[in-house]
Amino acid sequence: MLLTLRTLCAIALAAATSRALPPAPIAGVPTPQELVSVKGVRQPLLGTITGETERELVFNPYRSTHAVMVYGIMRYPKTRVRSRRSGIPAHEEFHMSLIQAEDDADKLCGLAAWCKKRRLKQERLLALEAALRANPEHGAALKAMTKTRSTAFLHSDRLSNEDLNEALSNWLANEDADARARSAKALIKTYKLPYKSWYLARAFRSSQQPTGKIHDRKLTLQGDKIAGVYTLYVPGDYDPLKPTALFVGLHGGGPTDDGKGVLGNGRQAFGLYSSQLRKRNYIAVFPTALRAPWRSGVNDPWIRALVAEIQALYNIDLNRVYLAGHSMGGYGTWHFGPKYCDRWAAIAPMSGGGSNGIKQLRDTSTFVYLYHGADDRVVGCRNSRAAAKQMLSGGNDFIYTELPDSGHGLPGSIVEEMFTFFERKRLLIKKRVQVRPRSSFLDKPGKDEIQYFGKL
Repeated sequence: MLLTLRTLCAIALAAATSRALPPAPIAGVPTPQELVSVKGVRQPLLGTITGETERELVFNPYRSTHAVMVYGIMRYPKTRVRSRRSGIPAHEEFHMSLIQAEDDADKLCGLAAWCKKRRLKQERLLALEAALRANPEHGAALKAMTKTRSTAFLHSDRLSNEDLNEALSNWLANEDADARARSAKALIKTYKLPYKSWYLARAFRSSQQPTGKIHDRKLTLQGDKIAGVYTLYVPGDYDPLKPTALFVGLHGGGPTDDGKGVLGNGRQAFGLYSSQLRKRNYIAVFPTALRAPWRSGVNDPWIRALVAEIQALYNIDLNRVYLAGHSMGGYGTWHFGPKYCDRWAAIAPMSGGGSNGIKQLRDTSTFVYLYHGADDRVVGCRNSRAAAKQMLSGGNDFIYTELPDSGHGLPGSIVEEMFTFFERKRLLIKKRVQVRPRSSFLDKPGKDEIQYFGKL
């Protein structure tokens, strides 16, 4: 019996949200990305060691950390393995180590020394600043940073300067708009803060925005032209003065039988990622498509307006904006990912199809996390395999994970792996990693922001 498009889309949605499908996360996930030199192979191989015995090395050239992945796996006798070493880029190791060091000034100073050996100037400075924030009197950090620079940092960093932190808190709590406007420039000048008065004005507006989970929120920016709704997630401890990563999730589904409606929505998509989002400090937004599929022309201005709205209302780190989607959303990610690859630090097209724009993604060094179920009967994995091969031969920065027995679902272990890689990815501009957070509040307000949200 032939299945209608509506039925297929319903099956896809049910599979994506099923709780019975996801396998348990792999215990003891190995360190990803190793360079392995093998006798008989001209160039060192970049991939993941997913298994090892006394005699054999199990190697995944597609760099997935899932040991159950079968597709493309290589096995090498250890007698042929000449050497192996970490293949993780130094700037990514830095971000991983920075998270692990937390507020330990000694560890952070050690990380700064590690950066100095590798000539990571910006990363070293960030590590030293974090060390001083943890302990403003840390001798090694003060010495390494120089007195002039450390004094300036401690004066203008609100987490280090209690007086500044109190002044900013009082400013944000002041309900008198005129009083805030009069004192903003003086506050910036007194503490030599690295921004203009509109930064503070945006921060105040942002402090009035809701946190938590908000479903079916209507678009405001260009809302008179675009009738879009979205699900928004903002961590409860969101700080309007601190740049925060943004995750954009595209839902699955498809068109209704008459082609006029859309099956699937942002509310359903949020459920796929909610568990990991609650563990991580991300703002997340899930638009509902105006028309299926996502590549339909009406969705393009919708996505652009939505991202602009979130970046105006919330303090977003423009170097940490990520795009992902499952099923129809996977196709959509292949569409919007390459098209706006200069805006995404990474993309994750999952259980969809595409592979267009691989060259653009490579040229902008945009990381791609690609996933598909090996036994997916709704959207076969052939296209994803072809894309993975193309990225492997083309030199893209990517991961391809293919799991057996996962069908068209989106296992929790996949979402976890995706976010684990996102944590260490930053936007690259002209091949240069943007190490420092770059706030969306820094840019001068544009015409649309003033028109729809009022003058700052």
